[in-house]
Amino acid sequence: MKKKIIYTILICILYVLIFSSKDIYAAGNVTLSSNLYDVKKEEIFEISINLENLPACAIQLELYFDTDKLEYISGPETSNNIENTVYYIWVDETGGNNPRQNGNIVTFSFKAKELGMANFSVSGVIFDKDGNELVTSFNGTSVYILDTTQTTKTNTISVSSEDNNAYLQIMRLGVEGISPDFDRNIMEYFLIVNSSVSSLNITAIPENENAKVNIYGDTRVKNWIK
Repeated sequence: MKKKIIYTILICILYVLIFSSKDIYAAGNVTLSSNLYDVKKEEIFEISINLENLPACAIQLELYFDTDKLEYISGPETSNNIENTVYYIWVDETGGNNPRQNGNIVTFSFKAKELGMANFSVSGVIFDKDGNELVTSFNGTSVYILDTTQTTKTNTISVSSEDNNAYLQIMRLGVEGISPDFDRNIMEYFLIVNSSVSSLNITAIPENENAKVNIYGDTRVKNWIK
């Protein structure tokens, strides 16, 4: 059966001048997600903290954000914002009978203040019902603050294979600033460029030498087809 994997690159084209600017075993993950990844200036959006495979009975987390570009708006009663950090605690009041293991655990509201990429990161400690600290990896996220003169282009890289390996080994765009860093398992990327950039020189090389790669989007981007 033919397998196809689609990688998407969203390029924010600016009509104002801006800057483009664990090899550890983990029992589970704490991740961040946003209800919006393209945010207009002055718009309010939400950042959620999520658990993956963590039987948490007590949680103490710190959410870090960029105060130059973001304003903290609100969170639950068990949270507190001090400068660039939101502190959050949660305890299972049943003594460990109802642990939080997967899914969203808390959501915070922020307001976009300035244009550009705004980063979020998270750290902290999580305990199980016996009071043992769980080994945890922490993953941040970013949002892109735009104004009404900005537009978004989409380029798509399609990898097709007759076997189960339809992943990219290398993806290069010819410019700096792609976020997150390329990983074969990540299917969507963002890139903020100045309005003078009218196309991308995309190089996409598959892991499987028999796979076919097609690039769709700006007609002037470089196509690499195996």
